[in-house]
Amino acid sequence: MQPEAFYLSDIFTALKQYRLKIILHILLGGLALFLAGTLVENKYIARTSLMPGEASQNSQNGSFSTTSKLSKLIGGGGGTTSSGSVQETLAIIQSRDFIVEFSKAHQLEKIWFSDLWDNDKKQWKNSTTWQKIKKTLSRKYQGAEIGDNSPKADEIEKRFKKIFSVNMDDETGLIYITSKWTNPDLATRWLDDLVKFINTYVRNRVEERAQRNVHYLSTVSSDTQNLKLKNNLTALLLEEQRKIMLTSAQPQYAFLTISSANTDNYPTSPPLVLLFILGCLLGGFFAIVKVTINIDNSSKRFAE
Repeated sequence: MQPEAFYLSDIFTALKQYRLKIILHILLGGLALFLAGTLVENKYIARTSLMPGEASQNSQNGSFSTTSKLSKLIGGGGGTTSSGSVQETLAIIQSRDFIVEFSKAHQLEKIWFSDLWDNDKKQWKNSTTWQKIKKTLSRKYQGAEIGDNSPKADEIEKRFKKIFSVNMDDETGLIYITSKWTNPDLATRWLDDLVKFINTYVRNRVEERAQRNVHYLSTVSSDTQNLKLKNNLTALLLEEQRKIMLTSAQPQYAFLTISSANTDNYPTSPPLVLLFILGCLLGGFFAIVKVTINIDNSSKRFAE
């Protein structure tokens, strides 16, 4: 017990002796994290609330898709709901194809990856030597031009999901979409553009599918001689034609806007006070560890 008591008293003596250096480390640690927090760009959050539009009405009413009805009609299984369900629309928004098409339609990748875009020459910058080496070794870039520095589909998808978030309230059925960016006007505009693009994308998708169904049903109906089957096919044909008319008449086909996009008055920023406190704790911890190591080294030298 005596050596341990002596050792602890030695530590406390050293801490008292080096208290100014310890205090300096504490302040420097707090100041370092505080300054690091100020370097992080503040971002504004835009929000909008939506409810399911015409595309989901058939699904909510329990009606079946034309494919499942036709399958039942000819004796097969069936029972899937309409393709215009909310779940399918939400899945579309998260799909890579949709994200890339949306970003390219509004030329967002030039803003999201501004460090790679040469605004004067209006083209993507050439890859550096190190970037070419990385692309040569990476499977992701196999088949692509090594000198091409434009963002790839997976990079655009990751950036999109950092900026936009989509959530659905299971109790109310409302959909909440947010966008986060350093410029509040861009955050709001992108959110409005996204909602419009979703509606157009889903509307075109449903219309194209309905057009194919109309063509198929017309062909089958003209070839069959069974009167009952012909009447059923005619009913399905009218339903598909109704879908085409609805898509043309409903601009907000997938989602109806409950509250238009609006941005918070104040940007989100890192908790600078907490960062300062954390920095002080880390600075003090490392300072005490350093003093303890110095005491241990001094004790060993004294023993020798």
